[in-house]
Amino acid sequence: MKHMIWSNCYDEIEAIAKDIRAGNPDLTEEESLDEARELNDGYLEDERDNLNVSVGGEIIVLGSLGLWNGRRQAYRVLKGPDVKIRDCLNITCGDYIEWYVDERGDMMIRDYHHDGQNLYTFRAWKPGITETQKENFLAKAYEGNATRRDVTRYTRRLGDYAARVYGWKLPGRSAAAKRGDAQ
Repeated sequence: MKHMIWSNCYDEIEAIAKDIRAGNPDLTEEESLDEARELNDGYLEDERDNLNVSVGGEIIVLGSLGLWNGRRQAYRVLKGPDVKIRDCLNITCGDYIEWYVDERGDMMIRDYHHDGQNLYTFRAWKPGITETQKENFLAKAYEGNATRRDVTRYTRRLGDYAARVYGWKLPGRSAAAKRGDAQ
């Protein structure tokens, strides 16, 4: 089951616009869509506030990018003295975006742009992972050779943090979430 955090895809905007038109029948369809987009953008700021939660380390962004010349793998590491889940809500390059937690408990972004779509998965390093292990994993990720087993061996999922904020039940909750560390 996909747990939606925020989206500006057409269905979301149209649903908000429909509610706006119901309360303001004098608005044109375009005016209600404009108001819906503005209201929805405010919701994104609310979600950033809701997810102002520290992960206690770096966040790894694993990307599958849809480019004009095909799919490419990429990664980015979010570093800093206090990296938070909200920082994930600043990663995008598309026109239409969905931030969600997927059925495996991974925090994800799917964004759509003129060349196709990008898919980003957000993870954090597991405790005790060495710098050499990090470098080797990131090299495999960049080359497109990292398996799901590699991902789960070296990193932990971030969806548990969002699940605690929103009260969602995720399958196979991580040990950190069970202990209450995913706050």
